[in-house]
Amino acid sequence: MKTPDQLRWAKAKQQGIYKFIGIRGILLFTVPVFIMEAVLTYNMGVENIFTGSYLLKGSIIWTLCGVLYGLFVWSRLKKRAAKDDQEEQDKKLSKKAYNAKYGKKKKQKS
Repeated sequence: MKTPDQLRWAKAKQQGIYKFIGIRGILLFTVPVFIMEAVLTYNMGVENIFTGSYLLKGSIIWTLCGVLYGLFVWSRLKKRAAKDDQEEQDKKLSKKAYNAKYGKKKKQKS
């Protein structure tokens, strides 16, 4: 039985890293954050935020942040799915092999 993390990783892997970063990192993270940042900056009284240079700088910075965020989410999904895979493989080990791999747990006296 697959865990939710394994299912998410399978879907992300099927998309590919570039599409995943484009959707998760840039579209779903960068665009809303950039719009919210522009609106909040405008509401704070900054007059010249809708100039070309400001929008260009902001879009470049936030796009790079979105790519980094997408890479972070990709690696986190990959790590969680690998951990779940390892746990499933460990459950299939015999008791003797499990103890050899992880050591026998000692009971604590109370």
